[in-house]
Amino acid sequence: MLKAFSGVATGGVAGCFTFGVRSEERRSPNDRPRVGVVGNGGIARSHARGLERLADIVAIADVDKQHLEQYNAEYAAGKARQFSDYRDLIDVPGIDAIFVCTP
Repeated sequence: MLKAFSGVATGGVAGCFTFGVRSEERRSPNDRPRVGVVGNGGIARSHARGLERLADIVAIADVDKQHLEQYNAEYAAGKARQFSDYRDLIDVPGIDAIFVCTP
C-alpha cells in the first residue's frame, strides 16, 4: 500500500512542473502587466479608464473594425495588436491577463 501511495504522490508532484506555463522572457514583478481586451464597445471602454492606469493594453479583439481602431487609438496609444478573432489574441505570447468585455 505504501509503495502504491508513494508512486501516486511522486506523479502528482511531477505533474505540477510538467503543466506549468513558462514565460517567453523574464520580467520583473514590478513591470506593468500586459493585457489583452476582447470586445471593444461600451463595456470595454468603461473598464479601460481604470485599466490603462494599471496595465499596458498590448492586444485587442473585436469583430467590428471601427471599434478596434477607435479603442486602440484612445486607450493603447495605437500600439496594441488588433484581431478580429479573439482566438488569435489568446495565442499572443507574453500576455499576462485577458479581459473579456462582451455582453
